[in-house]
Amino acid sequence: MNRRWGIVVVGLIIILMMAGSLSAVPQVKLIMNGQEIMSDVPAQIIGGRTMVPLRLITETMGGEVEWDEKNYTVTIKPNKPEAAEWNLISLNGEPTTWPYWIRDGKLYLEYRNAIQLVREGNRTPLHSVAYFPHSNTLYVDDLSYPLSFNKEGNYQIVSIDYFRDLGIVNFHWDAQKENIQLIYR
Repeated sequence: MNRRWGIVVVGLIIILMMAGSLSAVPQVKLIMNGQEIMSDVPAQIIGGRTMVPLRLITETMGGEVEWDEKNYTVTIKPNKPEAAEWNLISLNGEPTTWPYWIRDGKLYLEYRNAIQLVREGNRTPLHSVAYFPHSNTLYVDDLSYPLSFNKEGNYQIVSIDYFRDLGIVNFHWDAQKENIQLIYR
């Protein structure tokens, strides 16, 4: 009799452990600009899609969310940067979504766009370009270049004149047309 109860108890423990491991879904972390955002409503994966709290994301980005209970309507008012903060640059005469800044006579791009500019100016298979964020190091053809960033609002920007001075990428800047014309190596 005791043996049967022992088997039943062990079986129940195994079933409970399996059920617990099946229901233990990894928690989704929300990271914005390198900072984890904590929320009282957790992000979830539902049907293969990641669902995040709209109010938390919008307000973290400086926007506003309004809930109209009567009409079941959510209105989102994004935080729009002032037009004077930055303009969009063109690359080889084609418009981009890359903001740029002129500071102390130097041309700056958001660091990811600056790295993409280097990739565009050093096309494969002739050249290799890699960026390692843990060390803020850019590698071009097995040569390493440390990057230092400046802060511009929510952006981390880097001088692309620095890249030109090092010979990593060559370009002509037309301030009138807000255009970078790459000169390929």
